[in-house]
Amino acid sequence: MKKISLIVVAAIMAMSAMAQETVKKVRVYEGGTLVYEQNYDAVDSVVFADIITTPANPNSHAKAFTINSNGDQVFFSQGNLRYQASTNTWRFAENQYDAIGSANSNAAADYDGWIDLFGWGTSGYDNTAIDPFAVNYQPWATSNSQLNQTKTIKGTEIESINCEMQAITGKCDTTWTGGGTYKSDDYNYYGYGPSTYMTDKDLTGTSANYDWGVFNAISNGGAQAGLWRTLTYDEWNYILTGRNLAQYLRSQATVCGVHGYVLLPDDFTLPEGSSFDYQTDNWATNTYDSQAWSAMEAVGAVFLPAAGYRNGTDVYGVGSYGYYWSVSYRSQYLAYYLYFFSNDAYMSNSNRCYGRSVRLVRDVSE
Repeated sequence: MKKISLIVVAAIMAMSAMAQETVKKVRVYEGGTLVYEQNYDAVDSVVFADIITTPANPNSHAKAFTINSNGDQVFFSQGNLRYQASTNTWRFAENQYDAIGSANSNAAADYDGWIDLFGWGTSGYDNTAIDPFAVNYQPWATSNSQLNQTKTIKGTEIESINCEMQAITGKCDTTWTGGGTYKSDDYNYYGYGPSTYMTDKDLTGTSANYDWGVFNAISNGGAQAGLWRTLTYDEWNYILTGRNLAQYLRSQATVCGVHGYVLLPDDFTLPEGSSFDYQTDNWATNTYDSQAWSAMEAVGAVFLPAAGYRNGTDVYGVGSYGYYWSVSYRSQYLAYYLYFFSNDAYMSNSNRCYGRSVRLVRDVSE
């Protein structure tokens, strides 16, 4: 920790051809350099305090991943994003291989445990005043949320929408100003993330606050909103297939008994005594205990646990499948995500209401 010397100068002689005056000053020196000076009478008090800051990226071993042909790069966070409803706290998992699993079935507004499977765009950002269809914005929102309300939308051809939905699969009666009623049976037609009512349908631009990392302060990730973000479809895909030697920098693996997917940074050197086989078709070829994984992690390896997914309050596929949201929109009820299982990994899309994992990144330029 840097030491700052504060010296209160009792008498400083200021000489001029016209007069001689005694002026009391407060001066602060850092490393012998004057960094602050003020008249003594203008200083109310002097306080000595230790200021503790949390690093923006708690993953001290983070290495850069190129995300597009322009050469832009990101760091991955130290683990998957988690949320505790009872304290309204967001944090990163302590270890990259940590996943909550079946306990996500407890997701609720008053749940005092942690969850890590979220519906698309459920950052907690309430934008219903502008986007009246984005009603399931809370992190604990489930696909069986009840929605019984009438929304009046001004400035468009829609006059009102009356939704009575269970499992977001029921019917929405939409009345048009020109007369007539349209009844929608589409699965999750409204509810999660920005709707077509918004200019920006991805979790970007005017809809950026739907992104978990943009809207929320991550308690062990800088504790300040706007430090983190979620990758786009194109960025995830570029990491998988577009960057130099991409095919050699990823594979299925098992870390500390947890199945998942390893992504290696652009500038990767295999640690002495370690092994890595790229794009295997099983969980067993790349197997690491805590010591072996520490060596891989120290040179920037990222691990995404196969945390499964949540549909309503039912959790499926833990240990067999991984689903990681992007910010990218597919349709009113679909969004893109990274998908992997024991012998493949690629980008896919599905219903926004399904709870999936979120791994945030920080732009290297920041």
